[in-house]
Amino acid sequence: MDLVEQRVPPKEIYFGSFFFAPRYRRELGRMRGISARIQEIDLMKKRLNYYMLNPSTCYPLHEGIWLMTGFSQTNRFETPVKAMVRRIGDELIPDDFCDEIAVILDGEKSLTILSGCSHNGVINICQRASSYFQRPVSAFLGGTHLTDAEPARIRATVRALDALGLRKVCACHCNGEEASAIFARELHSYQPVCAGSTVEF
Repeated sequence: MDLVEQRVPPKEIYFGSFFFAPRYRRELGRMRGISARIQEIDLMKKRLNYYMLNPSTCYPLHEGIWLMTGFSQTNRFETPVKAMVRRIGDELIPDDFCDEIAVILDGEKSLTILSGCSHNGVINICQRASSYFQRPVSAFLGGTHLTDAEPARIRATVRALDALGLRKVCACHCNGEEASAIFARELHSYQPVCAGSTVEF
């Protein structure tokens, strides 16, 4: 709710298509709610300008800066976490987080991606952006959501990042200790970052 209660609220807010959907995580025989703390009614009451992004296109935020959503599965190893589900009507379905948003910085020859948690997979995100803009991704900054991943999934991610030719992979927060250790040993482009880090290109 902090976003809504700010004295000077943002001029515009952008959401993916399922942002307000009820979400849960299965934990020890119970369903723990993990839905967004802010709901659409809160935005309406405050008369805030917000937009639901179309997953089939990109939204130009500024010259050379785009918002992208609608990430689909492009490989076999980045699959939804079975414990995380989304409610659609009366049905609970595995949450693929296809509505996550990433920021795409469009350079002359390549792309830089800024992501949050990358619940749907860092490779899925990179491949969608590269396909849409018809340019390679040279840098990725953000979470990778590998904190609970098996070593096989982590190493598959490393191989795919190498194959994509990224020159800089700045992974943070939900990368997890094991993934960070494997990245440090096996991914030459890896640079650990955290709040306050400076990244130079």
